[in-house]
Amino acid sequence: AGAADLAAHGAAQKSFWVNAGSADERLDQAGLAHLLEHMLFKGTARRGPGEIARDIESHGGEINAWTSFDQTVYHIVLASQFARMGMDVLADAIRRSAFDPEELAREIEVVCEEIKRADDMPARRASRDLFATLYQVHPYQRPVIGWAEDIKRITPEEIWEVLSKAATRRPGAAKCRDCGQPITWAVTENDKMIALQDGKGFEIIGGVAVAVEKGAGSYRSHFISCTKGNQEAF
Repeated sequence: AGAADLAAHGAAQKSFWVNAGSADERLDQAGLAHLLEHMLFKGTARRGPGEIARDIESHGGEINAWTSFDQTVYHIVLASQFARMGMDVLADAIRRSAFDPEELAREIEVVCEEIKRADDMPARRASRDLFATLYQVHPYQRPVIGWAEDIKRITPEEIWEVLSKAATRRPGAAKCRDCGQPITWAVTENDKMIALQDGKGFEIIGGVAVAVEKGAGSYRSHFISCTKGNQEAF
């Protein structure tokens, strides 16, 4: 269902788009972006393992994510009266994931099982072989899910190294995913994001700048997303 259809039924869909995916990985990191997607649901400083999904599902909603060659998307759908709570959960997962070593080890096994299941599906194997043939010198040659041998070598330190590089990028231009308007933002010393845009009010929810328009007792809000040139800023 589209956003208009959801709104007509009193539901809200919120998504956080990261303009980076498996094509941005190093050769020895195949599968890291997809594994990172899994880990963002495995607990934060505020929520333990399982609590992120439970907080959303206990309010009748759903939370999920997907990884592609060029993007990673985290999204929720729930009743509009719980939208603010949902944004807090989603922002907490994105900005405050714990990356616990034990949870990482468990999730590596989960991803390896996904790879085994994909190997049992002829359509998946055919797609993987087609891309490997067509893109012999391009990152698209590697499957988004990666290779089991590479994934098993990924450590929490490697994940933190990737995130640390992202955190040190300089501020840049961004656009609202819904309205497409440019946003000027910066990451402050206390790890908060500040956004400025004419005609709109912003507030910080879980460390993520969110555009908020109050009306009819509800919130119309947008997570902001950086442009491709500043993809590591988040």
